[in-house]
Amino acid sequence: MRDYKTLLREVLKNVKVNLSDVAEKSIVVMLRKFCYKLQKKWSACRYIEEKFLAKNNLWLSKKIMFPALFLKEISSRSMFPTHRQKSAKFFKDISDRHKVRRTKSIRKEYSGNELMFAAKMKMKAEGNIHASKVLDYLLRNPREAETIRNFCEQKEENLPQCSKEKALGMITSLKLSKTQYNMLREASLEDNKNIYPSYYQIEQAKVECYPSKDSISVTEEEAKIKLQSLLDHTTLRILSLIDKKEKEKCSNLLLISKWGL
Repeated sequence: MRDYKTLLREVLKNVKVNLSDVAEKSIVVMLRKFCYKLQKKWSACRYIEEKFLAKNNLWLSKKIMFPALFLKEISSRSMFPTHRQKSAKFFKDISDRHKVRRTKSIRKEYSGNELMFAAKMKMKAEGNIHASKVLDYLLRNPREAETIRNFCEQKEENLPQCSKEKALGMITSLKLSKTQYNMLREASLEDNKNIYPSYYQIEQAKVECYPSKDSISVTEEEAKIKLQSLLDHTTLRILSLIDKKEKEKCSNLLLISKWGL
C-alpha cells in the first residue's frame, strides 16, 4: 500500500463520476496520508499480519472519513443518468460560458488564493512546472499581476489569431478530425502561440454557413431547401468578406450563379 495511486484508481473507478480538479486533489491528499499512516503501522509490526491485526484492531474498525467536497460532488453528480456523464465534454473543449457554470460550486466553496494554490499543485503534479512556478510567483507577489498581464497582452498583439472562417476552411481542405485539429491547436499553445481559434468557434462558423432553419424541410423521404433563401444567404456571406469601404463604392451588385453540376 505504499503507492496511493493504486488505491486512488480503485476509488475513482467505483464512484463513476467526473470529479472537479479540486475534489480530486482533496481525495489524493487524504489517500496519501492514509497510506503513509498504514505503512508506518505495518512496518512497526515488522510486517507480521497477526501482530498488525491484533495491535491495530480498533484503528481498522474505524470508518474512513472522505473529504466533504468529494462526498458532496459524488452525491450531487450521481443523481444524473450514466449516459449524461459519458457525454460530458473535456473542460478544454467547452465554451467559456459553460466553464463558468461547471466551476460555480468550486468558486463558491473556496477563496481565490485557495483555488490558485490548488491549481499550482495540480500543475506541478501533472508535470507542468512552468505554469506551476508562474502561479507560485503570483501568490507570493500579487502586485506583479498587472506587469505580467501587460507582458502577455503585448506578446499576443504580435501574433494575430487565424479567423474562425479560415480555420474552418483549413479543416475542410485537409479533412482534419476534431481530435487532429485540437492536437494542432494544443501544439501551438504549448509554444505560446495562440494562433488557432477554439473548436467551439469553428462550430459557430459552421452554423453561420447554413441558411435559416425556416427555409429547410426534412422528412423521412426527402430534404428540401428554398432556393431564394440559399441565394440570399450566399449573397450575405460574400458581402461579409468585402471591406466596408469597398461596399460603399458599389450602388448595384449582381449575383451570378450556376445551377447543377
